[in-house]
Amino acid sequence: MAHSEFYVRINQKDKAIAAAQKALNSGKNKLFVLNGLAQIHFHFKNYGQAEKYVDNALIIDEESTVALFLKGQIQMHQSKFFKAFDSFDKIIQINPYNARAHYYKAICIREKGARQIPGQDVYRAAAGLLDKPELYEARMVKDHLIAATLL
Repeated sequence: MAHSEFYVRINQKDKAIAAAQKALNSGKNKLFVLNGLAQIHFHFKNYGQAEKYVDNALIIDEESTVALFLKGQIQMHQSKFFKAFDSFDKIIQINPYNARAHYYKAICIREKGARQIPGQDVYRAAAGLLDKPELYEARMVKDHLIAATLL
């Protein structure tokens, strides 16, 4: 994988992928290599292939924060902010102190709005903001950004 990372840095996509494939074929550290392959494809904006490798990594370990984070980033690039919201939320459930997940979750809320995310009506009602979705979204964004800066 070190060879692969070197080729990514010098912008040689084919050699980077070939080196990572060789590492994958060795059978060692399969989760690490799958995440690496996904990151390579993501770096070169091949989101479909990146998602394929992330999904394979999540089959091995459904709580892999590296894979979940990359999955969320891929979904954001595909403008699937609701799904990305869920990916970052899973990371926060696993590790509430993950500042990057809080930050990207805030971006997802800002892009699509919490009022459109299924199940948020209950939380808005509990906050006393059922009739003011904009205020609720602003509060959620603020809370996640504060969490991201303080963690």
